[in-house]
Amino acid sequence: MLDLPRSVPGKPIRQRREPRERVNPHNCASMALNLDPGPRLTGRATLLIQRQHALDRGKPLPTRSLSFLRQKVDNESGCFGDVWVRYNWILWDFDGTLADTLPHAAEIYNRLAPLHRVAPIEDTDAVRDMSTREFLKAHRIPFYKAPRLFRDFLRLQRQEQSDPPMFPAVVDALRRLHAAGVNMGVVSSNQTEHIRNCLASHGVADCFAFCVGSSRLQGKHRAIRRVLRDTAASPATALYVGDEIRDIVAARKVEIDTAAVTWGLNTSRSLREHGPTWVVEDPGELVGICLNE
Repeated sequence: MLDLPRSVPGKPIRQRREPRERVNPHNCASMALNLDPGPRLTGRATLLIQRQHALDRGKPLPTRSLSFLRQKVDNESGCFGDVWVRYNWILWDFDGTLADTLPHAAEIYNRLAPLHRVAPIEDTDAVRDMSTREFLKAHRIPFYKAPRLFRDFLRLQRQEQSDPPMFPAVVDALRRLHAAGVNMGVVSSNQTEHIRNCLASHGVADCFAFCVGSSRLQGKHRAIRRVLRDTAASPATALYVGDEIRDIVAARKVEIDTAAVTWGLNTSRSLREHGPTWVVEDPGELVGICLNE
């Protein structure tokens, strides 16, 4: 007697589909990148796989990211060519990290203080030990006034169109990292046009794949997360470089490492209290960290 499949009158018999063969992404990426599929890929090669998938989906990537897809990855050490890099993406803050903006920022704030009925900055050194919340409290700035005060601050900065000086040692570090093939971008609370003009005037605009500016005092972690998504970068191979406590907090929210520099707004003591991955006293130290020198 034949064992026929049971069916309900009036309904077609549903054929059982054969299970699809699972594709090992390790082998596929190895063939796409012309790698040996034997040993398991390192985290560096995994980042390249993610970027290749992003290209297949048609997502735009910076030009410098595409060059890394053409380089052979060493399965043993995770090297790019002859250079071993700890971080493949370095995201920079602008104010106080790349450019010395603290004196000019204090001057603009003191001009706006009487208009917004807030306390002026009397001791710049004392401000360097404060977090954003502590600064607002010490200068009697209610939370509801902070966004408008910050917008007026950016408006005056744009009207004056003054390019702040960049730290010379930072410029040298940027060129060394760029020569080593490290991808870099700017994620800042400053305005994009202002950042680009400053970088171009100091001859380092070509070191950066992109500049992302924002007019929001808080919420930098959202901009960082968006950049990581658009570039298909792995958080494990990205580093955010900033000079403020809020930079450490923003990077921690997106689970990437932080390099807190001490030549900007907050002091070394206040930065260390918030536990960054690295505390950098000199720009040359940052190059050593990223290139494993």
